[in-house]
Amino acid sequence: MEAKREDVTAGVGRMSGLLDWWGVEGNEAVGERIKRFQQLASGLRHAYSEAYTEEIDALNAANDRLAKSVQGLLRSRKSDEFFSAQMDIFTGLMESASRQVTTWSEPSRKIQQCCTTVARESAEDMRQHSVEAAREGAKTAREEQQPLRRTTGEGARG
Repeated sequence: MEAKREDVTAGVGRMSGLLDWWGVEGNEAVGERIKRFQQLASGLRHAYSEAYTEEIDALNAANDRLAKSVQGLLRSRKSDEFFSAQMDIFTGLMESASRQVTTWSEPSRKIQQCCTTVARESAEDMRQHSVEAAREGAKTAREEQQPLRRTTGEGARG
């Protein structure tokens, strides 16, 4: 996993160098987007890793409990012992299912939070970009109007 991260970092460095060589402005913006994507990927990987570990723990606990319950079922000699062992198996299965739901709800929340953060940051970037584009447009319009005013002003005098 560390090798992939180093490959991505090296790729970002090469891309930045290429964009600089081409004279592309906004190279920092590309780097920021890549860094943001790396943060998202890292957050998702961490959330899934935690969920996987919790799931393995839950399955091991359920497996141990089921094995003990089945042993109790096989050792039962009376009907009430047999019924109690069956209920223990059923209880174990229900608790296991409940734990799995709980285990996966937390990563779902974390994944939603990661995606929300990325969406919020992207929206802010787009807003800033539109503000900058509007400023550039207004500046260009003023620059284009200045020669027209000079020409109009000179024609009115002459």
